[in-house]
Amino acid sequence: MTTLAPIAFFCFNRADKTKQVLEALAANDLSGESEIFIFCDGPRNIRDLPAIKEVYAVIDSLVGFKKIHITKREINYGSQFSIIYGINSVLDNHDSVIVVEDDILTSKHFLKFTNEALNFYRDEKDVWCITGFNYPKNLVTIPNSYREDVFFVRGKNSSWGWGSWKDRWQKIDFEIKDYEEFSKNKKLIKAFNRAGGNMFDMLRMQKQNRINAWDIQMSYAMFKAGGYTVHSSKPLTKNIGFDASGTHTNSDLDLANFEFEDSSSFKFKKLSDIPNNNIAQEAYLAFHRDPFFLIKWARSKKKRNNFKWLSAGILLALISRMIFAVIFR
Repeated sequence: MTTLAPIAFFCFNRADKTKQVLEALAANDLSGESEIFIFCDGPRNIRDLPAIKEVYAVIDSLVGFKKIHITKREINYGSQFSIIYGINSVLDNHDSVIVVEDDILTSKHFLKFTNEALNFYRDEKDVWCITGFNYPKNLVTIPNSYREDVFFVRGKNSSWGWGSWKDRWQKIDFEIKDYEEFSKNKKLIKAFNRAGGNMFDMLRMQKQNRINAWDIQMSYAMFKAGGYTVHSSKPLTKNIGFDASGTHTNSDLDLANFEFEDSSSFKFKKLSDIPNNNIAQEAYLAFHRDPFFLIKWARSKKKRNNFKWLSAGILLALISRMIFAVIFR
């Protein structure tokens, strides 16, 4: 290990999750050798103050890292600008960064994997992002024939425990200046949506200031440049924020109910040395594409309480029954 990237950690008003995530990071193999920069966003209104003060108590008592820097915002930046400005400030004096938000729980080997990968792929300019994230096996199954420790995904970043380099980060246009031209090109939109059926919708909503995001701009920049994210084949992070406490994470998917495997040794390869990368990439991307709506309804743990999908299912059943009645009467 020649260079350890600093950690940029972002939190706001969730003291319980902040504590859990920081404790997991501090238990990482390389935490004692790592520098961490903590950015706590400011209050949106006076009602946020008690929760934020609880977060202050957590971050002020943090130990286990080589150096700890804490920035407490006096005003609310929002998730987009808090993360953009925080990463920019770290990269002002460093060539790479590891980013963790307050709902991303890490394996004790996450820092080792991410640092080693940042060093290995530093000169591979088509690699933009390193992440310890992959879906648990109950959600996405990579075929057994794929035996590599990593896989590459083109044109889509991962924000759930990741790292990147200054020169890649600086290529992102967060204002999406060419949006109008891109929005008229159906062929490019279709290609962009290959990484997820809602990719262009998210880009459009960001441009219209209907969402407060930064990661869709990174994916868009990667898509245009042909950039890749390198994923760990075995999950090294999990998202514990899929509840009402999160800003952008609210789902019935169970992304946290699994145990990390004890993966402490990683073999990194270039994309050109992984001829069957496509099967892992396709398994990962297929999960992001919108399934037929009845399949989505059937998979949902909340389907009994999800009136929209329940109503759609009933309506389709009635229509199907009417069509069969006409055909076979």
